Amino acid sequence: MEKAEGLATRLDRCRRCGAKTRKGSPCQCKPEPGQDRCKLHGGKSTGPKTEAIRESNRRRAQARREALQLAPL
Repeated sequence: MEKAEGLATRLDRCRRCGAKTRKGSPCQCKPEPGQDRCKLHGGKSTGPKTEAIRESNRRRAQARREALQLAPL
């Protein structure tokens, strides 16, 4: 029993992602190095790499916003 208790206390001290899962409990995965979240919850995401992609994303988002404003509720 002591061995299991030692493992539990070590796991409690490890950093964990902590993002809320669909069940509502915190994610227990280890975060990516230098990040606060695991790879499933945004630890790998760095965003668009080039200015062309950023501009494309901006145009697409603007078109979505305009479409939503014109759509009847």
